[in-house]
Amino acid sequence: TVTAIDLPTNTVAATIPVGLGPVGVSVNYAGTRAYVANQQANSVGVIDTATNTVIATIPVGSQPGSVGVNPAGTRVFAPNQTSNSVSVIDTSTNTVIATVAGLNFPSAAVFNPSGSKAYVNQSGANLLTAIDATTNTVIGSVAVCSGPYQQVVNASGTRIYVVCSSGSVSVVDTSTF
Repeated sequence: TVTAIDLPTNTVAATIPVGLGPVGVSVNYAGTRAYVANQQANSVGVIDTATNTVIATIPVGSQPGSVGVNPAGTRVFAPNQTSNSVSVIDTSTNTVIATVAGLNFPSAAVFNPSGSKAYVNQSGANLLTAIDATTNTVIGSVAVCSGPYQQVVNASGTRIYVVCSSGSVSVVDTSTF
């Protein structure tokens, strides 16, 4: 399940049933949709945040991890850990429109502030990979700490902070790739 919290009152607004094994959720910038990776169901659930109901379930690859929504809210990148790929979802149709293959246990995706690049970690290779979000092709990769599993881009898009299971944090300068 996903629990929605009413922030002004700090109370539970809703408990939303989703697919099996929810592991990551991202909300679009408009705040109208939440996207949940259902790891054991190999799908991404789409929640309408006004009604707190699931309005679509999108099949993706095996064991999706933490999904990323681009700033325009038009694309979702779902890293598929055991398919070694990323499913690219068009949010207007809630369908997979492309698959970026050749990765090694990707587990999280985030976008830069302009939405032109997605950054996906490769936990199996200790890499952070940049993907061109227009062509859905890999631009390059950079080595990071052991066992990367989550990352965040700073507001200006110049740095990425990668958290690793080794207990380390790698700081990546985005001008390097």
